[in-house]
Amino acid sequence: MKIAVVGCGWLGFPLAKNFVELGNTVIGTTTSSEKLSDLQEAGIIPILWGLKDNFIEESLKGVDVLILNIPPSKTNNGSISYSDSLEFFCKLLESTTKVIFISTTGVYPNDTAEADLSIPFDEMDQSKETVLSEIKLTRKLKGNLTILRLAGLIGPNRHPITSLAKKGFVKNGDAPLNLIHLEDVIGLINKIIDEKYWGKILNGCYPENPTKKEYYSKAANYFKLTPPIFEGGGNGLKKVNSNSSLDYKYTSSIYEFDKI
Repeated sequence: MKIAVVGCGWLGFPLAKNFVELGNTVIGTTTSSEKLSDLQEAGIIPILWGLKDNFIEESLKGVDVLILNIPPSKTNNGSISYSDSLEFFCKLLESTTKVIFISTTGVYPNDTAEADLSIPFDEMDQSKETVLSEIKLTRKLKGNLTILRLAGLIGPNRHPITSLAKKGFVKNGDAPLNLIHLEDVIGLINKIIDEKYWGKILNGCYPENPTKKEYYSKAANYFKLTPPIFEGGGNGLKKVNSNSSLDYKYTSSIYEFDKI
């Protein structure tokens, strides 16, 4: 297949390399000219591009699957919103191109006890650009779009305990924690493509939700960091339900700290 990964950062770059290893032709975008050589060395066709820039439509010809992996924080275009920028970009795609939009479980209200797929858009905060992006892309791409809402990302050189230990204080220590390892994100995306799981929405979250206090205490102990002080409260706050008809089997436990 010909696959485009729009946004080759911490997640997108290893994802693109995975697609190359599977024998696909892979296009990868970056906003950093310094990373172009890294992409090329990995067998990825590099394109220097940001969401505020005009895209070379020729690059999108024949693309079977496009991974849209640009968070709102990575866009700096004051003249047009993040959601409108994504919608405009998707107008450049051929009618046969399938799209996976990397979204976030942050679209669910924080006070939702069980964050699952039954929650409709009209119960979400539509002042959030990610929510608006899901709505606009669904309207534009219809059955060619699958939305993957990811919980907190962990993986190589990325674990929240590092910053939390420095901060020294964590609110709502009894709140459930929603995390997913990089390897499972890549596994989920491969499964979506292999199973032709299009026109769907699903959550990406490891199916265990320990409390912040329980989990971060263990993480601090493993990494030999001073554990933060945990404020009580948060019991009953958002717990992400990862059940879906895709039937993906998670392979990387959030407790496998040696993978961080």
